[in-house]
Amino acid sequence: MSSNLPPWAKAGIQALVIVASILLAFGIEAWWEGRQEAEHRAILLEDLATEIAQNREALSVSLRRQRERVERITTLLTELGPDAVGLPTDSVVVLQRRVLTNPTYDPALGILELLIQSGDLAYIEDRELRSHAAGLAAYLDDYLSNQTLMLDLLISPEVVFGTGSVVFDFSFFDARDVALTTASPEVQDRAGKYLGVALGITNLMVGQGDALMAEFDEILSHMEVPSADGP
Repeated sequence: MSSNLPPWAKAGIQALVIVASILLAFGIEAWWEGRQEAEHRAILLEDLATEIAQNREALSVSLRRQRERVERITTLLTELGPDAVGLPTDSVVVLQRRVLTNPTYDPALGILELLIQSGDLAYIEDRELRSHAAGLAAYLDDYLSNQTLMLDLLISPEVVFGTGSVVFDFSFFDARDVALTTASPEVQDRAGKYLGVALGITNLMVGQGDALMAEFDEILSHMEVPSADGP
């Protein structure tokens, strides 16, 4: 029947076939690229879930140690006050040494940063997941900034707060085998000021760490990935 078609009709059919072939090729290519991008994002989200779970586990360990540090500082401060229970000097020395140990938290957020910088975070359909993931940096900054302050407090005899500074007596750290409970009143007074500031910062970090932990849990719950506390 096609042989009976006029030339202009044959040309039209050929043109339609060519256009349809081109459109089909473009459609297949677009479908393939979309599938590749979807698989790429799925892998990134899976990696992000693993990254968040690992960071949560590390934070749980750090928070447990921060709470232990709060207990040690509180006990040491009690021994320097009127409510002292009279701990043996060797126990006081052990507390002093442990106060020097400040647990640190070093989160790895390479996948999250990649998602944010590449713009792929915007393709996450779950709005709450996207919001919590994007706002995670603020919670981390709060926690890590006080962690840095605590480290500075341990290594520097002078820590600046706002427009002023506080100078601490570190002599009881230099004499680690000498219990603070047997030190002079002046040394005890300065050590007490230091321990008070350290206790305040550590308590603040515990609160910020709990908030960060809640954000991790929120993200993991939206990703349907079970979270587990660290050792």
